[in-house]
Amino acid sequence: MSTLAILSQYHDENGNTIDYAGSVEKGVRIVFVGSNNRLVVNDGAKITDLSIRFDCDNAHIEIGACSIKGSMLIGQDCRILVEDGVTSSGKVFITAAEGTEVTIGEDCMFSSDITVRTHDSHPIFDVATGMRSNVAKSISIGRHVWVGADVAILGGSSIGDGSVIGMRSVVKGKFPNNVVVVGMPAKTVKRNIAWERPHLTGKPPFYKRDASTVKKSAYWDMTREEPVVEKKWSLLKIVKNALGKLRLRPA
Repeated sequence: MSTLAILSQYHDENGNTIDYAGSVEKGVRIVFVGSNNRLVVNDGAKITDLSIRFDCDNAHIEIGACSIKGSMLIGQDCRILVEDGVTSSGKVFITAAEGTEVTIGEDCMFSSDITVRTHDSHPIFDVATGMRSNVAKSISIGRHVWVGADVAILGGSSIGDGSVIGMRSVVKGKFPNNVVVVGMPAKTVKRNIAWERPHLTGKPPFYKRDASTVKKSAYWDMTREEPVVEKKWSLLKIVKNALGKLRLRPA
């Protein structure tokens, strides 16, 4: 196991590498437990408070020109991608296991105490079949998504561009672009919305009553609803359904 306290170019005998050509950054902790892991950090990234742990083998983390705080824990054959322009005002915990991916699109804005996890840390099995019931699933967060404080984004979730996740929401599922999502479990409560970064008290005008008071980003779009996928019945299901109806007929 190798533990590093600075962010700089690195390579070890186990095939673990760090690709970073920027100035040496302190305030980080990087741990390589396994082998053939790779961390790629853009030279323009602002890293001041970040802990990264590669627990297994063949994992890949890529951090763009962004400013993010918190920690990352990555497992076997996994991938975490944080694109350019992503910011966080507090700590964000991102973790992936069992070959899953976490993708965070450009210009996302995270508040504090946020969890993004593709897995539940421990396996749960069906007693009758022995099969896993909580299989790890990848997460996709689109571009220009605002994630409020104390939010949990769970495995299998997909969030479209330009959306807002309300404070203390628990997100699990697929949500389209330009919507407001809130609740436990999270649900879409508003569509056709757009948001911008200027803080209400930090940048004039201090009454932002309409869109004329902000510079519009490229993410002012109407919500595109996800198409309804028709269920395709297999031949076996059709036969079973027909037999069930026959049994219900009176003699």
